Amino acid sequence: MPWKSFDECCGSWKFPAGLMQFLKDAGFKCPTPIQAYTWPVLMDGKDVIGVAKTGSGKTLGYLLPGYIKVKRFEGKGFERSNGPGMLIMAPTRELCQQIYEESERFGKPAQIDTACVYGGAPKGQQVRQLRNYPHCVVATPGRLNDFLGSRELNINQCNYLVLDEADRMLDMGFEPQIKELINYLPSDRQTALYTATWPREVRDIASRLTHDPTHIQVGSEDSAAANADITQHIVRVYNEKDKMRFLEGTIFPELQRTGGSGLIFVKTKRAASGLYQELSRVGAPIVCLHGDMDQNARDHALAAFKNGMAK
Repeated sequence: MPWKSFDECCGSWKFPAGLMQFLKDAGFKCPTPIQAYTWPVLMDGKDVIGVAKTGSGKTLGYLLPGYIKVKRFEGKGFERSNGPGMLIMAPTRELCQQIYEESERFGKPAQIDTACVYGGAPKGQQVRQLRNYPHCVVATPGRLNDFLGSRELNINQCNYLVLDEADRMLDMGFEPQIKELINYLPSDRQTALYTATWPREVRDIASRLTHDPTHIQVGSEDSAAANADITQHIVRVYNEKDKMRFLEGTIFPELQRTGGSGLIFVKTKRAASGLYQELSRVGAPIVCLHGDMDQNARDHALAAFKNGMAK
């Protein structure tokens, strides 16, 4: 049965009341559907496959049960110097950073330390984080395998594994790294795999990593269906001049009027740079983000966008 209120989440084998109060104080009114259904299963020590869209609350859905498991493991002789008890894999450095920020925010009250490792950034600072013996590591597959291969990280006592956005990891070509990960993990562990879609490739990885999992799906089973929470407006343009006229004359004035923000997706990194330069010339408050930028520039662009400081 789902836990539909924070009061239902408290009990002897459930969450501490203080942790639920922390969520209430943070402004959460009740568990989201993915949390309400996965928390009882994960707290019971079982594997989970969660199929849910981005923004459904799945990050706290897997973080909080992991914290409890790690703390209980610590009371049974777990030595942090032998490696983390909790490992979270995500496809991109940006998602890793988001998960890390959530883990810092909600893990600190439970005295959970988290490290974040990802490619595209110097290894030295990340190695220092690992040498502080964190309870939890958040990682992209490539950088994770680098540290496993160099023995900077040991996960043979990791008893709680999470794969977030597994479908995106496979789309980005990380299947070999995920399969290689199995060689470093203990067989006696709990696994939570989260994905927005459920294609055959994800099912194959899930069968390799999980044992008798409980499958929980929130929303439509049609992976091609549009998100019902988004209102779509389709505007037909016939050339680049029409496109720029629409952006300059409609989109940016509307964003300025409402105080909102927007994302513009383009096909290539070159197109992203070109559009950024064009719109900057007409005074649009805009930042650029693509894979050829170094990590400092990417971090600066993301921070400016989040804080409404784009120029």
